Amino acid sequence: MRPMKKQVVLLRVGIDAGCGGIQGPLFEDGTFEFVCIPDNKRVSVHNYGNQCGNDGRRLVDYFPESRRKQMADQHIHLDPEFETFTYGDPTTPKRSLRSLNPGDFLVFYCGLQEWDAVSGWKEDRRPALYLAGFFEVALAGMAVDFDKKTLESEFGKNFHVRYPSVFAQQKHELVLVKGGPGSRLFDKARQISVDGKDRAGKPLKVLSPTMQRVFGDFGGHVSIQRSPPRWVEPGFVAKAIGYLKDLKAGKGDKLKQWRFRPAAMARKESVVMPQIQIEFPVELLGVPGQSQSSLAHLAQEAFLVRLYDLGQISSGRAAEILRISRREFLDILNKYGVSLFDEEVDLEVEARCGR
Repeated sequence: MRPMKKQVVLLRVGIDAGCGGIQGPLFEDGTFEFVCIPDNKRVSVHNYGNQCGNDGRRLVDYFPESRRKQMADQHIHLDPEFETFTYGDPTTPKRSLRSLNPGDFLVFYCGLQEWDAVSGWKEDRRPALYLAGFFEVALAGMAVDFDKKTLESEFGKNFHVRYPSVFAQQKHELVLVKGGPGSRLFDKARQISVDGKDRAGKPLKVLSPTMQRVFGDFGGHVSIQRSPPRWVEPGFVAKAIGYLKDLKAGKGDKLKQWRFRPAAMARKESVVMPQIQIEFPVELLGVPGQSQSSLAHLAQEAFLVRLYDLGQISSGRAAEILRISRREFLDILNKYGVSLFDEEVDLEVEARCGR
């Protein structure tokens, strides 16, 4: 029996100007944050205010200041998810993904724009499309083709399966893809688009000539701005897989194991911070608006406010630990009724703490 020929397909995912209102942030060193689209069904346990990315910053902080209060409580449609590597979609254009076989590659790309912690979005730099990661497929098919045990064990963390009301509504149209152990989210993004024009002369993101030498031109359909899945033609499959495996092996790009983290526990990997366990009555979890992560964040916030009040930490350092601006930390002090140090003492503390 001849082995089945492998397939590679590219798919656009993640937040963008049309769905969420921003692009994902691209940092100066080439790393990036993969940010999922909003959950308009409002069932997800994740939201932009209580979740952080791998750099430790709250996801809501990437939104314009005028929208942060609104977006802090906005639920997140966590899909694809790169913790157990699942993807699902009930829409007709994605139905073709059910034909993926074990060993095939589902490649994700997303819109990113340059961003830095000081000035925020670099408005003079246009957004572009970048490779974000891939699944080396282990399973694929329609949700109704999987038994209950498989759905729970293999797709249990996928947004469309995790929430019963969503699954009940979508199960007959839902296509699911499970990535195997070789699946990855890249640490550094790799740009794949250039600016082109459609037939009417309007701007359009198209696959760059460099990437066309890797993935081909999809039968002449090089637009990747908003497109159905783009299947790599057979003559380019081997080259595309080789390119992805080179990235996986760290040749030019590092990779990261991804998961969202509660804001109170996120931290930069380059900074080692001890964790402190706090016991609290379980009934506190029943207080409206409180969760284990929100209580942890509240405890961390109160602890840093107390250290500041004792003169043992600077406002700048406390703000850095909380992943907020110094101005925001000063507002927190006011909320707790803590007086700011007078200018002389504050400067002394800042100097002693290195901020």
